[in-house]
Amino acid sequence: VGAQKRLIEVAAKAGAARQPEAAVRLYRTLLAKYPDSPFAQFARENMKLEERRLVTARDTSDRG
Repeated sequence: VGAQKRLIEVAAKAGAARQPEAAVRLYRTLLAKYPDSPFAQFARENMKLEERRLVTARDTSDRG
């Protein structure tokens, strides 16, 4: 569980640092390695949030 928790922590820090690509990659890694993790639902929810941030960022950059 320690490695799983660390992945969640690092992914959350990446999201907070406005690095959604890194956050999504880390959440996907957790879900691929540990699909039955107690953190899986949290990772799925936060991954969706970060994916929305990516879309928003791309839409914004396309306009500018």
